[in-house]
Amino acid sequence: MMPEFFKGRVVHGNKEGRLLGYPTANLPELEPLPLLPGIYGGLGKVDGVEYIAAVVVKPGASHIEAHLLELYQNIYGKELELTVDEFIRPWQEFSDLEALKAQIQKDVNIIKLKKGGIIL
Repeated sequence: MMPEFFKGRVVHGNKEGRLLGYPTANLPELEPLPLLPGIYGGLGKVDGVEYIAAVVVKPGASHIEAHLLELYQNIYGKELELTVDEFIRPWQEFSDLEALKAQIQKDVNIIKLKKGGIIL
């Protein structure tokens, strides 16, 4: 896929990712959103530091969510530069929370491998 670039200030979301153990940085109101619903890999940059990013685009959403791997600080209100360059899989609904968590871990591991990260 051709890389897509996004830039904006991180806003509060519904804390769904945090509850699953994968907090996300939300970039608001990106219309038209040029990505189909699904999971993507990319890189995010905050305060000049680059992080591997697992990116979520939900059906019908006008915003993008990125879980920045190895980022352990509050970045609300900070500027996030996001490059999305890998399609991982289409959006999928899960009826079981444990199955969703397991799939997120698989997605994160795939993204880490593609970006040269280390799987723990």
